[in-house]
Amino acid sequence: ISARYNYDWGVQATAVSFISPTFNSISNQPSDQGQLTYTYAITPNLVNNFIGSGMWYTAIFGVADFAKTTALMPESISVGDAGWTGVGAGFPNGRNVGQLQLVDDLTWVHGRHSIKGGVNYRFDKVTDTSIASSSQKGSYSFADLTDFTTGQVNATKLGDSFSQSFPDIYAAHIRLSALGAYVQDEWKVRRNLSLTL
Repeated sequence: ISARYNYDWGVQATAVSFISPTFNSISNQPSDQGQLTYTYAITPNLVNNFIGSGMWYTAIFGVADFAKTTALMPESISVGDAGWTGVGAGFPNGRNVGQLQLVDDLTWVHGRHSIKGGVNYRFDKVTDTSIASSSQKGSYSFADLTDFTTGQVNATKLGDSFSQSFPDIYAAHIRLSALGAYVQDEWKVRRNLSLTL
């Protein structure tokens, strides 16, 4: 029997604001992983091997305090030829992911035959919040400084825009299951010849 566990608590710096640290984007990305392996010799010719494993992590990107940044700047603004990417904060988005896997294999050695069979089950759980990234408040995108400084959207006809989304849901909950099974026979026909069926 053996077991292992791993925990990671990484932080990913995502974007630094030139106006205020309040607008800095970060992503705390904790992750847990574990596995248990159990090999049991039922008889000298019959052995069972079981593996159970699980994993979970989160990766949500955004500002530390969305309500505070929205109170300071209700919209997000970006200017294409200003040399900076944008000001303001979008709705925090990303994903949470979990996985469970169970594997069981049985091996029976009988004469010239090594018969194996097993099952493999996997369950994935994903919650994706990226569909809500442009919701809650609008975003102005200016192609040049002229429209930005005059406060007009697309007066220069260079492609400025204002956008905002209104999704029906703020997270997509995805669940997937998979089950596999197999049986095989490794037959040692001769000392130098084996067949796998």
